[in-house]
Amino acid sequence: MYNNGLNTNTAMYGSKVLYGPYKNTRGVMSIKILVAFSNRLLSEGLGRMLEGGEVPVSVSILEDDNPQEKISSVRPDIIIVDLLTLYNVFGAFNDDERDLSFILFDTDCGEGNINSAINERGVRGVVRGDATLRTLSEAIIAVSTGNNWFYKTEDRLSIPTDVV
Repeated sequence: MYNNGLNTNTAMYGSKVLYGPYKNTRGVMSIKILVAFSNRLLSEGLGRMLEGGEVPVSVSILEDDNPQEKISSVRPDIIIVDLLTLYNVFGAFNDDERDLSFILFDTDCGEGNINSAINERGVRGVVRGDATLRTLSEAIIAVSTGNNWFYKTEDRLSIPTDVV
């Protein structure tokens, strides 16, 4: 796991120094997150976990709404999605509307699908389905500060090496 940002604004997350345009829970700003899973129960559960975490967030859930309207009203910094929602809901967006920062919640999507999501859909982060809230928080912070974030396994990076 890594944060490759070198921004001048810093904040602490536990014992780690993090880089970004926000401050910790005593600070001013929060990160606006839209959770959009094909399973509403997972969306709501993850949203509640994030709101109770250490990183200051404002969470909205994409329900049966029009996604363009929801994005216009919420103006999220990050959209956390599963693969089905990324393609079935956000796949219809044109290139002008696709200037969004996605974190893909990987539930064994397969390397080819993850590759495609990064290269074709602009996914900026990938988090495993068995990740901890701390790991997801690190990904949120990295992506919200303009960096990419991908989880690592012990033997390899989860993204194939041919992904740029």
